[in-house]
Amino acid sequence: MKLFAWGLGYVAGRFHELTDNIELSGTSRTIESVTDWRGRGVRAHLFGDPGNQELIDDAARADVWLCSVPPVNGRDPVVDYCIQARLHPAAFTIYLSATSVYGGNDGGFRDEFAPSDGTSPRGLARKTAEGEWSYLCGAAGRRLGVMRLSGIYGPGRNALQRVAAGQAFGAFLPGQVTSRIHVDDIVSGIHQICAGAGVVGVFNMADDYAAPSAVGNDYAAQLLGMPALEKLPPDDPRLGPAVASFMAANRRIYGRRLREDLGWSPQYPSFKEGLEACLDADMVKTPNQ
Repeated sequence: MKLFAWGLGYVAGRFHELTDNIELSGTSRTIESVTDWRGRGVRAHLFGDPGNQELIDDAARADVWLCSVPPVNGRDPVVDYCIQARLHPAAFTIYLSATSVYGGNDGGFRDEFAPSDGTSPRGLARKTAEGEWSYLCGAAGRRLGVMRLSGIYGPGRNALQRVAAGQAFGAFLPGQVTSRIHVDDIVSGIHQICAGAGVVGVFNMADDYAAPSAVGNDYAAQLLGMPALEKLPPDDPRLGPAVASFMAANRRIYGRRLREDLGWSPQYPSFKEGLEACLDADMVKTPNQ
């Protein structure tokens, strides 16, 4: 597979680690990151210059595009770049969106057939970006899969890291839950979607167990043999305004299409299995810590 990643980040890096027979190229926003990726054998390019012919050639050769670049000022910068550079999408594009496109604070389930009625600035921007990608791929006669991701965690990026670093408190609101997805399950979902002949449309990604963020923090502390974090209301000034905005959402995400149409199931069905695997992985990478 020749894959071009718009945004060589956490998901693309894990996909590269776990996938055999992949030729990866892509973009990053800093010279330091480009240099790092090239050191790992990836053809990395600095994003932004529509005259960068090497970038354009690598993107044009790819079988699949994977875009993880978030919207900027309400627009998708990659779509704008492609239009400016007159670059047609690959035969299949996977756009990594977010479940913030869904509204709701009732704790109920949202699958792919639920309305995209989120009203947060982040959710509205994601909805606009999905529409831009739909237009770009549709105009070129190319397939598009939109993966709406729940909160991502995995090796090196999880509650264990935060607790071990000394985080002493976290937000808690009775009855509020959030959905999560381990990065390795995102990778397996991408494989399933790429393998599905003619597959297009929206795919939610979440594990089987939505739970309060505080419960995940408590389990991380338990695994590390540390005391549970102090639980604060979302509007506590020690948490910052972004936390209150995040906690205003209360919904359970269900990935119906991946499960029922493509037979996917998560390797880590809840944060417990996921954090246990993260503990093992992070200890291997940092044996002296």
